[in-house]
Amino acid sequence: MAFSIKDEATDRLARRCARLYGTSITRAVHDALAKHLGKGSGKPRRKKSRHAEIMRLLAKIHAAPTLDPRSPDEIMGFNEYGVFD
Repeated sequence: MAFSIKDEATDRLARRCARLYGTSITRAVHDALAKHLGKGSGKPRRKKSRHAEIMRLLAKIHAAPTLDPRSPDEIMGFNEYGVFD
């Protein structure tokens, strides 16, 4: 199979990536494309804003049950002077 990169900057990036990872240019391009497409699944990942992803994670954290009602200081064993009891 033939594949020709006609853009100098792209060629430099592919060669640099191959050098950094100690692999062939073909493998470097393959791995980069597979990662870009969603770890080789063949399906592109849906773009989500960072804000939306953070909000989703925060909602999940807030929905989790409280397993230990003590404060972080109490859990660590600190007293009112900040030293271990």
